[in-house]
Amino acid sequence: MVGALLGSVNSDGSVALKNSFAMPHDQLDQDFLGFFNTKSELHHRVNPRENVVGWYTTTKASDTDAVGEEDAHLHAFFEEKIGDRYPCVLLRVDANIQSATSIGVSAFVARSPLPAPRQGGAREAWGAAQGEAPPL
Repeated sequence: MVGALLGSVNSDGSVALKNSFAMPHDQLDQDFLGFFNTKSELHHRVNPRENVVGWYTTTKASDTDAVGEEDAHLHAFFEEKIGDRYPCVLLRVDANIQSATSIGVSAFVARSPLPAPRQGGAREAWGAAQGEAPPL
C-alpha cells in the first residue's frame, strides 16, 4: 500500500503530518497520476493549508530498512509533485500486526537528488530522519 502524506512544513523545517490518502498502486502510470492529481486537488479544496509533504508505504517486519528501487521511483514521483520547497518525506509503516507488540515506523528524507534507479542502489541517497519514532 502507498499513499500521500499531507500537512505543512514549519518555519524550523519540521513537518507536521495532518492527513493522508491511500493510492491504488500497481505501477506508475497514467491512472496513478490521474488518481493523485484528482485526490490532491479535492483535498486542497477542503483543506487549503495542507499540502503534499511526502508519501507512505507499508512494509513487513521481515523487510529491511533498505530503500529499494521501487521506493526510489515512487519517491521521485512525489518529490516532483512537491518541488524544491522542502524535502520529500517517506514514512514506512510496519503493517504486520500478527505478532507485533508495537507499530514500527521509519521516516526518511532524500539528502540529495536520487540517482537514476538503473545506475545503482538508492540507499546511499537516503538519510533516516533525526530521532526515532516511539512505539505506539
